[in-house]
Amino acid sequence: MSNLIGRLRKVHNLDNELRRYRSYRDSRPAELQEKERECSDIDRQRVLVEEKKKDINLKIRHVEGQVRELEEKVDRFKGQQGQVKTNQEFHALKSEILGCEADISRLEDQTLELFESNELCDQEISGIEERLATKKAEMEVLRKEVEKDLLGIDQDIKEFESKREEATTLLEEHLLEDYENLLSGCGGTAMSEVADGFCQECSVQVIPNQLNLLSRGDTIVKCKLCGRILYLQD
Repeated sequence: MSNLIGRLRKVHNLDNELRRYRSYRDSRPAELQEKERECSDIDRQRVLVEEKKKDINLKIRHVEGQVRELEEKVDRFKGQQGQVKTNQEFHALKSEILGCEADISRLEDQTLELFESNELCDQEISGIEERLATKKAEMEVLRKEVEKDLLGIDQDIKEFESKREEATTLLEEHLLEDYENLLSGCGGTAMSEVADGFCQECSVQVIPNQLNLLSRGDTIVKCKLCGRILYLQD
């Protein structure tokens, strides 16, 4: 391998490592954000159930108010029974009392159902809060892992950047500029290995004349399709 291609490949290899480390660094906060979204989703479930519980409590108070009104009516009708003068009036009051008592019984059954629904809401909220506490604990563990991980990754990236800066000083200015343009224009990969006669980045076949130049190792050869600088594996 020529010294020229060797210097380029050194920069190329460092760029590959930097890309890999940076990609991993960027993915770690995303994991934490996913945990935060999970916590938010669970908390929204809790809020919805609590709103449902509030509605049930309002209905309970409303039904209990209706029961009190009916009980007052029953007491009033019973008091009036001692004052009536005819059987017709007595039976009319008795019918009213029976009707009110039937309504009271119906409303009490409804109240029991509402209390059962309220209890189910409490159980659901308790389960949600347990899940939320578990997720938050997992999130805190992950947060510490990510913070520690990122600190180490950032140190590694600084080391690779320092090595890259040193390696680029060994390249001629026009060659480095060409390499940097390819790096930005080819998805972060400026060079491509040739294996079995094909560019490994775009899979186009490398012509024999290019292969001959590559085997000599003293000329920059670019892929005719993707434009990357080609090299032969050691």
